[in-house]
Amino acid sequence: MTTKANILAIAPELSDRDDSLFTLVINDVSLQVTSSEYGARAEEARRYLAAHLLTLAGSSTSTGAAGASGPVTSEKMGEAERDYGTISDIIGSSKATRYDLTTYGMRFISICRSSLSRFLVV
Repeated sequence: MTTKANILAIAPELSDRDDSLFTLVINDVSLQVTSSEYGARAEEARRYLAAHLLTLAGSSTSTGAAGASGPVTSEKMGEAERDYGTISDIIGSSKATRYDLTTYGMRFISICRSSLSRFLVV
């Protein structure tokens, strides 16, 4: 089972993310990465996909006064202004499937490719 501790074991820099964000991402990846598709590598795939999404989500320590967290969506230099997105802006978006944006996403794709070969054997 994917846990916050398991994800932090491969991505300790994500320790500043909110527990609620971890819970959301873990629940989402558990629906996307199934044992029937990934076999023995399902748990590994979940960890790396979760780390990818959490990396894209941004840190909770960099949130604005409004409590927004997630990727920076815009910045302004004069009279410093910064807007943040949310995890729902990432999940299901083209950014979530840009696995090349993080090392975790690239590792996830590597796992996917090795799992896919199981289904190509005739």
